[in-house]
Amino acid sequence: MKKSFTLLELLFVIVIIGILSAVVTVKFFSFKTKKFCDIYH
Repeated sequence: MKKSFTLLELLFVIVIIGILSAVVTVKFFSFKTKKFCDIYH
């Protein structure tokens, strides 16, 4: 069993984390703006 990550594995993990954080950010901001619109309209 190897201990170190290969560059490809590291890149793969970074891409997955990036996609997940992008999805979470978009959902959070759309929720926030919807709440903001509900309050002020």
